[in-house]
Parts: sequence; structure tokens; C-alpha cells
Amino acid sequence: MRAWNKGETGYFIQTSGSTDLPKSMMLEREKAIWSCQKTANFLGISSADSVFCCLPVNRISGWMQVARALVWNIPIVVHEPSSNPFLNYHENCSIVSLTPMQLFDILQNQESKNRLNKFRIVLVGGGDIDIHLEHNLQGLGPIFYHTYGMTETYSHIAMRRMNLESEFTVIPGNEIQLNADNCLCIRNFITDNQWLETKDLATIHNQHFKINGRINNVVNSGGIKIQAEAIEKLLSEKLNLPEGSIFYFGKKDERLGQKPALAVNKKRIPHLPDIDNLFGEMSYAKPWEIVYKNDFVYTETGKIQRSQTLDMVD
Repeated sequence: MRAWNKGETGYFIQTSGSTDLPKSMMLEREKAIWSCQKTANFLGISSADSVFCCLPVNRISGWMQVARALVWNIPIVVHEPSSNPFLNYHENCSIVSLTPMQLFDILQNQESKNRLNKFRIVLVGGGDIDIHLEHNLQGLGPIFYHTYGMTETYSHIAMRRMNLESEFTVIPGNEIQLNADNCLCIRNFITDNQWLETKDLATIHNQHFKINGRINNVVNSGGIKIQAEAIEKLLSEKLNLPEGSIFYFGKKDERLGQKPALAVNKKRIPHLPDIDNLFGEMSYAKPWEIVYKNDFVYTETGKIQRSQTLDMVD
């Protein structure tokens, strides 16, 4: 905030490291202002609003909340990040951004849930939303948005009304298209009006899109390509598994190239229920091996760091 008020035009932060090693990136003031203004128009921000920031401010998630408060000229309360930031919350803010993990933990505590219910807008980003978690929001007062974005786009470029919409709506000012691999591409002022290719597989309908997983999370087993996120979603929904407790991956295999395998976080699931009968016609996707890890490696926003977890010696 001191740097911003001095008029500095460049600010260094780190990327999250969810798909690669964290790296330093410079954010430009003009582009941050552009993003803040587009978000304000989309959400209908007014002078009566205020921001509760409980995400790391050295990452894009928290940094942009501070920038928004400065651009919108509204109050902001900055709280040390934790899995349940509402345990000691005594403010009266109207907007909060949370990770899915934080939202899950908040809903486990009735007092925290009551405090959540007083917000006007709750933005949930940094990972996929479990269907059971989303259903648990029904009947609560705030407007819940699942956000889509990344460090390179200065946080979100699209939002989805949870429990009402199945697809993300692109925030005006952003353009989208698919590349030859069906991965989402984004173009806007922040990308210097050049197409930015993501690793997210998507389907597009006008200014709406749905994410179908990541291209680098595809398991190629004997020529059959299996989308890891689709299997993880199938197992999580049918077995009602805790958020971030499993991930599907390919192990090197001389015959198949990759054989399907499943990593399980023993800290969250001491013993996985039988999964043999859950795949039906997708029997080819059934894991050949289940690997139990004492714990997973997560980013600060709760995303699983797959390669680091697999490299970890238990």
C-alpha cells in the first residue's frame, strides 16, 4: 500500500506453484487498475462495500484484494491467512475471497458459518469446487461466485454463480477462444492484447465456458487418454471424499506407457473404500495401483502439488 500510494508502477510477487515451481513476476499498476475496474463493474461495487482479506498478500489472490480496495477507495481489513479466518473475525465487511479449503473449514463451525452468512459477496477461487461443498451453500445469504483466473491475468477473468450456473461467465473486456488442443486462450489489456494459452481444457459457448481439466493431467494408458480431474471428481462424488484427499496420475509402464494410479492422503483418508465397482464402462481407467502418502504437499491456497507429493519420501 505504501508503494502504491507513492505512485510506483511495478510490483513483484510470486506465482502459486500449483503446476510448476513458483516464480517471481512483476505486476504493472495500469493493468491492475484495469482489472479492478472490470471487477467493480461486474460485481456492482459501491462506496458502502468493504473488503476482508484473509489470503496471502504476497500472492496474486491477496495482492489483488489490496489493489481493489485502493482502486475502489473502500476500507480493507487484512487478516493473517488461516484455514478458518472467521474464528476470530469481529469486523463487518461485505466482500471476502476464500479458497475452497477455507470455505470447507468455515462451514464446519456454526459460529464461523454465521459470520460468513453476513457477507454480501463471497468469491471462491484457487481450485476446483467439490459438488458437496457447493450444495452446502444453499440457503445462505451471500452471493457466492466461483472465480477463474491466474497470476498472468491479474486474478479472475470470469465468474460462475455457484448453485445457479454450470459455466463461467467472461467478465466484459476479456476475450476467449480454444487452441488446437482445446485449451482455453485469453486475450485482454493485461495480456497486451495477445492470446495467452492456458493448460486448461475447456468448452466454450459464446462468452461462457466450462473447464474440463488440465492437459498436463492427462494419463495416456495404452493410447487411451484419461483426464485425471474427471476420475478424481467421479471418486470424490461417489465416495464423498474430503477435499484434496486424492489425486489420479500415470506411472511409467513398459507396456502401456502409463498405467493409471491413485495417490491417497493417509492423513485425510486412513483407508480408501473399495473402488473396483465404481468405473462401469470406464474400467480401463481403474487404478492399477493405490499409493498411500503420509500427507500431500499443498500450495498456500490449498492446491495439491502433485509432482512434489510423489517425489516425497514417506
